Amino acid sequence: MRRGTTPVHTFKPKSKATGEALDLRSAAVIYLTYKQDGQIKVEKTKDEMEITEDRVRVKLSQQDTLSFSTIGDVEIQFRVRYPDGSAPASKVLKIPVAKILKEGII
Repeated sequence: MRRGTTPVHTFKPKSKATGEALDLRSAAVIYLTYKQDGQIKVEKTKDEMEITEDRVRVKLSQQDTLSFSTIGDVEIQFRVRYPDGSAPASKVLKIPVAKILKEGII
């Protein structure tokens, strides 16, 4: 991912416990957390996602990606709670962050 851009991330979330695909359409609560250097940098909720049976799409803003440093990977994880109270989590993904030459929002 490159800082200062507006990427659309597409995920096929799977349960860390079972490895099975998570159908998030019926989830009561969803958090998609982007963490770097031990701090949560960006967090998206269900209302900010495009959800289908097996995929989730999330668009990040320039402000979102500018919050990431080029030093160290960004960790990404889904946490979900369904109406029955079950609360699975996806495995943690790690992605590198690339620099930009002109800083700031354009």
